[in-house]
Amino acid sequence: MKTKFLYYTECACPALMFPVGLKGLGAQVVIPIEDGPCEGGLINGNIKPLGADWNTMHLLGITSDVLAKYQITTDDGAVLDLFTDGRLKVMWDKVPKNLLGLKHYFSDYVYFREFLYYHTNDERYKWLEDTPCFAMIGMKLTIKDKKPYFLISYYAYAIEEID
Repeated sequence: MKTKFLYYTECACPALMFPVGLKGLGAQVVIPIEDGPCEGGLINGNIKPLGADWNTMHLLGITSDVLAKYQITTDDGAVLDLFTDGRLKVMWDKVPKNLLGLKHYFSDYVYFREFLYYHTNDERYKWLEDTPCFAMIGMKLTIKDKKPYFLISYYAYAIEEID
């Protein structure tokens, strides 16, 4: 499989969850997405502070189904609507006790991958609409403006060719 590197981002989300209700085997919550840069690849710009994650947190506490919707404004003026669909799985039995306070990235203990779907009216980026894309994600708890935030970081890729 050949891929193209799209961008790296560190996106800020308040460590604040708004409960919506029960859905299937879990509790559904909404987490606002505030902002973050997109840089280093084919897409450079910023995430607009108007999106959110819609999470279904499974009652057993080991997985969360994650749907997100937000926008990226590129440095060259395009607006990309981004929809994601993925799953977070924490392997709590493998997390050392000193990391349970969410003070570090859990890349070795968290399976967090998402499919990325783009929509745009800008012809320069229309190719993204028909291209399978994915992200490998990490997260940590940080402090911003004296409030706790999740810093979601990920590398986004487009699949160019499958062998």
